[in-house]
Amino acid sequence: YADFGTRGAPGYFRVLFVDVLQGVARSESIITLPMPVHVDDFSLIGDNAVAVDLEMDGFRVFLLELNVHLTDLKERMAALVQLMIGFWWDSQELTRELAEEKRERYVSNWRDHAAKRALTLRERQSDAGQMQRAIKTLPPGAGIFLANVLMAKRGLSLPWHKRRMNRLERRDYLAIADLIEQNLGKGWFSFDQFEEAPAVETDASKKGRFAGGGYLSRCGRY
Repeated sequence: YADFGTRGAPGYFRVLFVDVLQGVARSESIITLPMPVHVDDFSLIGDNAVAVDLEMDGFRVFLLELNVHLTDLKERMAALVQLMIGFWWDSQELTRELAEEKRERYVSNWRDHAAKRALTLRERQSDAGQMQRAIKTLPPGAGIFLANVLMAKRGLSLPWHKRRMNRLERRDYLAIADLIEQNLGKGWFSFDQFEEAPAVETDASKKGRFAGGGYLSRCGRY
């Protein structure tokens, strides 16, 4: 037994569960479907709900034979819309959405912390973890909003060590809070259903008394 909050424990669990138990199950063809694992949370993915459930049942029996027990309260049957690692995943729309209670708690927490003069290392670590999860509902590249938050942790070694909030860090806290409120904590995990946008030509002009620009799209807009 190990407390997942202690250093090293998640790594030990990965060696035990992913490398050993899941590896053996795959070698014995007990598991054949993709199984993403996030610390101690995992799921099977397939295009047939019955087949997914049957394979998970077989994996559960395999684990019980080795005296490894799963938490019944957290188990869910295969579904097109499923809750996993804090997100609602929609297999048809290809979206993931933060659970509503998490979204509201995250945004409220960020706004409260943005109003403070200083934050501890523990607070910054918690905020960074929440932001890292939340920006997965934003378009690629949104991780740039974490840059100043992560920089502010440098040099702080103990949980109660404090550092004043600077203008850039405060701005990013509020920016992420605004974006997650606007998209309601929902975004796409795959862009396979999107069509390629028409090509666009752009140009700019700058003179002593004028600066401007324009665009021409293959769709006809200009």
